[in-house]
Amino acid sequence: MTSPAALVSHTRRVVYLDDGEAALLRKDGYETCDFNAAPVSKEVEQIAFDLPAIERGGYPHFMLKEIFEQPESARNAFRGRILHEEGTVRLGGVDEGRPHIGRRPRRRHAVARAGRADHLRAGHARRLRARR
Repeated sequence: MTSPAALVSHTRRVVYLDDGEAALLRKDGYETCDFNAAPVSKEVEQIAFDLPAIERGGYPHFMLKEIFEQPESARNAFRGRILHEEGTVRLGGVDEGRPHIGRRPRRRHAVARAGRADHLRAGHARRLRARR
């Protein structure tokens, strides 16, 4: 999960997705569903802290801190998921939902990329584009 600290300068309203969930963003709002395309109700939450209260770790802004933390975050995200013998990666949540993704016709898929989950989402976006 991306730290809300990276978002505080832009918004204080967030919706957290759980494993096996996706969000469709539109100009007029958003829609959340599970990998079976069943709607999921998610509450909008308020970020409850101020910028001065957040530790930036010596970086001038939070996004730069997250960029420099990405190598360690990627190692942590893939730990135990890289199957060297098979030459593949096992992604919990994404692999289970693969048969259901794309059930509803879409002309275009956008996958938000930020923070710790960036590398996982980037691979998922490539798989979605390949299905077109």
